[in-house]
Amino acid sequence: MTGDEVIVWIAGTSWDAPIRGTDRCLASEVAGDIPVLWVDPPRPWRPKDGKTVSQASRCGAGLTRLVVVAPPGVTRPGIRGLTAALLGRAIRDTLSDLGATPTTVLTSFPLAVFPHGVPGTRVLYVTDDWLGGSRHLGFSSSAIRRALVSNLWRADVIAAVSPVLAEDLNALGGGPEQGRPPACVLANGCPEQHGDTSFPRREPVAGVVGQLNERLDLDVLKAVQKTGVQLRLIGPRLETTRAFRLALDSLLRAPNVSWAGAVPAARVRTELDTLGVGLTPYADTPFNRASFPLKTLEYLGAGLDVVSTDLPSVRWLASGLIAVGQDPEMFAGLVTSALTSRNDKHQEQRRRDFASQHSWKHRASELIAMITTSAAAGTTRGRNLS
Repeated sequence: MTGDEVIVWIAGTSWDAPIRGTDRCLASEVAGDIPVLWVDPPRPWRPKDGKTVSQASRCGAGLTRLVVVAPPGVTRPGIRGLTAALLGRAIRDTLSDLGATPTTVLTSFPLAVFPHGVPGTRVLYVTDDWLGGSRHLGFSSSAIRRALVSNLWRADVIAAVSPVLAEDLNALGGGPEQGRPPACVLANGCPEQHGDTSFPRREPVAGVVGQLNERLDLDVLKAVQKTGVQLRLIGPRLETTRAFRLALDSLLRAPNVSWAGAVPAARVRTELDTLGVGLTPYADTPFNRASFPLKTLEYLGAGLDVVSTDLPSVRWLASGLIAVGQDPEMFAGLVTSALTSRNDKHQEQRRRDFASQHSWKHRASELIAMITTSAAAGTTRGRNLS
């Protein structure tokens, strides 16, 4: 990307994280139009690092990855300021080495404030309920709040992955009433299905793809299991509480329940092609209501019927192609009904067509349009901030 205009993307996860989340999926698509300097979250120094403080490397078409090494305890109050300074310097040095000019600085890392001395349209992109999930993230909620408030004041574009998060950001930052841009929804997307015209022969199996943890409503899954439907869970177990572990153990002992464990990303589509219906059985919690599950659109993109619990993200999609269960019994009934028509090719194509309107490529276009509109309107306050 030497000599190019670039987007500096201060990411919430490292490039090589085992699960490809919102950041990587979206940045990979954006890089097809505008080169991206991807900045990993600062990594604590280890003895084997020697004197290394940062390292840049190419990680894909239009993508350069920057890994910054910071002092141990990067999230501690006394170290955060030093870490921010090191991160900013590493970004500036890397841009200089590349001969690249930043047109946009995007942060989606809960503790990262916009770096000093890096010009461009400033984009705050909130990909989860960082405040509500601070304990899970391992960060203090007060530190996240300070970073959020600072970024809200300085951002030219504010985006959130769900309508609930957008409302929360407007409440936290004051929104247009305080002279700030309103938060808009930039939802999760799904992979494009290039030229796929085949229709697999689907099995009478209901499946859940993704992490198995406390976000799932096991009462819903138990209701499905009690109908006698074959239930397949695909993904790593990442539970943190004993109660959930015991309840999940009990579910997995049922004769009509199987667990595939974690599968490579390249194999997920193969797994989806064997299922008769995909499930998004999220518990009704504040964190889940603020989320936008990746799996729902991935199911639809594969042509798979979907049954979900009632989430604001599902209502935002506003599609009759997603069945919504208001309670465990209703959810289970919708699952059994979906399986009876699992090989309806017309409906399968309708789902694929709908998902294509929400692909990562479309999301990348939405983000670029937000940046372009902000710059054209002359609202890029970030260019005048040091």
